[in-house]
Amino acid sequence: MMKLFRILILLLGFMVVACNPSKADDIEDPTDWTVELKQTGEGEYELIYHVTIEKGWYLYSSFLDPNIGPVPTSFYYEDSSNSQFVFLGAPTETGDKIYDELDPMWEAQVKKFGLSATFTQKVTATDPNAIVKGYLEFMTCNHEKCLPPDNIDFEFDLGKKTATLAGLIAPTGPIDSTDANKFGAPISDCGESQDAKGLLTIFILGFLGGLVALITPCVFPMIPLTVTFFTKGGKSGKKGIFDALFYGFSIVFIYFLFSVPFLIFNIPPDILNAFATNPWVNLLFFAVFIVFAISFFGFFEITLPASIANRADKASDLGGLIGIFFMAVTLVVVSFSCTGPILGSLLVGAATTDGGQYNLVAGMLGFGVALGFPFALFAMFPGFLAKLPKSGGWLGTVKHVLGFVEIAFAIKFLSNVDLVLQLGLVKRELFLALWIILGIALVLYLFGLIPMPHEPKPDKVGMGRKVTGVAFLAFTLYLIPGLWGTNLKLLSGFPPPMFYSYIDHSEGHVETIFNDYEAAVAKAKAEGKPIMLDFTGWACVNCRKMEETVWVEPAVRKLMEENYVVVSLYVDEDIKLPADEQYVSDATGKKIRTVGNMWSDMQIKYFKANAQPWYVLVSPDEQLLSTALGTASAERYEEYLRCGIDAYQKHTVSLSAVAQ
Repeated sequence: MMKLFRILILLLGFMVVACNPSKADDIEDPTDWTVELKQTGEGEYELIYHVTIEKGWYLYSSFLDPNIGPVPTSFYYEDSSNSQFVFLGAPTETGDKIYDELDPMWEAQVKKFGLSATFTQKVTATDPNAIVKGYLEFMTCNHEKCLPPDNIDFEFDLGKKTATLAGLIAPTGPIDSTDANKFGAPISDCGESQDAKGLLTIFILGFLGGLVALITPCVFPMIPLTVTFFTKGGKSGKKGIFDALFYGFSIVFIYFLFSVPFLIFNIPPDILNAFATNPWVNLLFFAVFIVFAISFFGFFEITLPASIANRADKASDLGGLIGIFFMAVTLVVVSFSCTGPILGSLLVGAATTDGGQYNLVAGMLGFGVALGFPFALFAMFPGFLAKLPKSGGWLGTVKHVLGFVEIAFAIKFLSNVDLVLQLGLVKRELFLALWIILGIALVLYLFGLIPMPHEPKPDKVGMGRKVTGVAFLAFTLYLIPGLWGTNLKLLSGFPPPMFYSYIDHSEGHVETIFNDYEAAVAKAKAEGKPIMLDFTGWACVNCRKMEETVWVEPAVRKLMEENYVVVSLYVDEDIKLPADEQYVSDATGKKIRTVGNMWSDMQIKYFKANAQPWYVLVSPDEQLLSTALGTASAERYEEYLRCGIDAYQKHTVSLSAVAQ
């Protein structure tokens, strides 16, 4: 039996490891383009552009409003005024996976393609030997980041019936360039490691959800019944401990099984995200969470059919491990009225977070561990049972508090609907006002000033309710300044974005004086300061988040303004370079046409990365002071800047020693 138990543990561990995607390389290249020329009639042709897109990445439609953020896929042709060919209408576009929805990256309605796309431009040619030349420009994003706009040259030779692309050299290794290492090796290792997020965070959130479920009226009273089951048989110590461990493991395994369909059918994150960001799905979530709240308030119970519970309970009478497993099934089934709404919140949150099905697995495992471990612990050590608080009215209070929390989630989904459809009804101020009203109502309930309709007003408010009431009061007071534009960093990403408000709440940011690298170097030499290279983009959402939540921190802002020359290099700046300054990159083999292309090429060539934001610290004499850093918390960012200052001081001392 013990061998079987170990095998199950190893299998579960393998599943967790297998679900953890590996870290991507710094240079991403998620598209593969091909072109095709097709003659459709006398003098009529189709210029066809095919692209395959790496799973989890997106390419944007040609028909996007450029003001909403992402760069649309565009096709630029050399001057055709010689009338050798004429375009017949706008290009058409089709794709394998087409999404026209609220994109959480841009917080706006956009059309994009996943897996593959095809763009077709019809032309008519007066010269059968005409050559159509130009280049295409496109942008790719996933749920976490966007790559800078890229461009590829194309040529269609109508006479030879050929179609070719240029500039497709993938930047996969060291760049063959005489000055590729002009910045040298980093003096310090300040960067690289970023905030630990992802599956561990989701697991912890699931674990916390399981702890909340543990103290609900449907679960908490089950603990004494479980202990009785494992102690009434008078089993030996080792046997009793093994059975208790297997019982706890069974609970974890059952909740893990809920996520298995997402793995078996390999449901990708984009499907989950498309589902979770659809306005009608969000409206459904709003209704479901309202129903959950009403249930928690005690007006009715959400339960699975009694026949399911009866069958599970009957199966638990079987002997051995099978009986123990079905006893765990019985617990999961009969506690569904309380765990169901919490699981629903967890599943929706995991599905809308980067990571998709992997987050569902991590979240369900966390929930199962939090729920299963205490049952196994009390089954192994029944003496602990006497130390538990007795069941009573406090369990009803827990359910009512969860009802208020469910309404808060419902408001979030309603605001998603409003944001997608751009109705302008639930903007940031109204969202916060509703949460503040909800928080006040919850605090009044906890202090016994507003009882539930079906329960009497309490004669005495216990210490637990008072402490919880004070906590929710503090949270409600924290929300109030947000009505006047304060950036509520603890809730970043939950209320509507700062720009989606009735009043302009723009905040002052770090003054970035330079957008030109050479000018920044000259300034740094004059002032004896290191340089902070900020590889950013006008259409970089994560860059804006860093500027709005990290750069505005007083300590960070002071370090940047007093100790660094900051230069922001926009990789999507579409200002054309003069014709004599355009060149073919020796890093990527692509034509560098714009200022943005030039900064992107610089990032790839010297720093082996093409994602933004990307921060690099260098000295005035262009010595790399540290490894680079991407997105980070304010604390991590401040640490990074201080480390760069120390590295610059070491470099200065070293230069002085050499000079002497």
